[in-house]
Amino acid sequence: MTLSGVVDKGDETQTRWRLRKMMWRIEEHQKIVSTACQKHSHKIGGEGKGVLHQETRIIGHNEEKSGWKTDFDTAGGEISMQFDASINPTNNPVCDMEAPGGLEVKHNLVIELIVAEEFCPNRNTRLITPTGAARVLRMQFNLNVTERSGLGISWDEEMPPVYEDVPASPPGYTKPDDTRSVMEDYTGSPLPLPEYEDLERMESLRLDSDSTHSSNQSIPSIRGRRGFTADDLMTEQTPPPSEPASRAVSRAPSVDSSRE
Repeated sequence: MTLSGVVDKGDETQTRWRLRKMMWRIEEHQKIVSTACQKHSHKIGGEGKGVLHQETRIIGHNEEKSGWKTDFDTAGGEISMQFDASINPTNNPVCDMEAPGGLEVKHNLVIELIVAEEFCPNRNTRLITPTGAARVLRMQFNLNVTERSGLGISWDEEMPPVYEDVPASPPGYTKPDDTRSVMEDYTGSPLPLPEYEDLERMESLRLDSDSTHSSNQSIPSIRGRRGFTADDLMTEQTPPPSEPASRAVSRAPSVDSSRE
């Protein structure tokens, strides 16, 4: 938004309008006509007439005291600014609509600018003196409030393809030598059907082999965890231990017997 013509230069002094505050709000205007029945139509002026109900509420507002750019050096002066206006979802806004029965909902964006008057000499623009006068500039803009398009997808991507966009055949494939392949119908002998019983039997055999392999691998791991015992180290070919030499009976002749 840009304001122009905020500087009025004279021969020796110039008058400026400086922006002090900006306020915006979004208004929702609701209007509905309540028609009367035949029994009470005479109370409101006759048949076909009703009671008008109007309501105006604010569904979003804010104010800004900074954030704009002021340029008093250009011809007429300019004030430019940007702001974001949004609707508070907790206010339960209603979309724009207009029904033949008298129901109507409209939205307006109202912007109010508070500007203060000041003057300064042309030779030294830093000597600013406020005059104490202020003005309120009010503007209104019509808004069209609608629901969101689902999941943030544009309408062009949501709509199905038209008949002109659907190809007549599936896409073709190219060979390694960059020649286009041709799709032909199969005219040979009928292909044999797979034997489902053999497939199931092969699957069961594969499962049995996997279980056997896993069980064989688990035995040394268990033995390694618990450690070796004396029974594991002994074999059947190991001879029994012999008796000590001190306990064996000596049958060699003694010296006394040899002398005899």
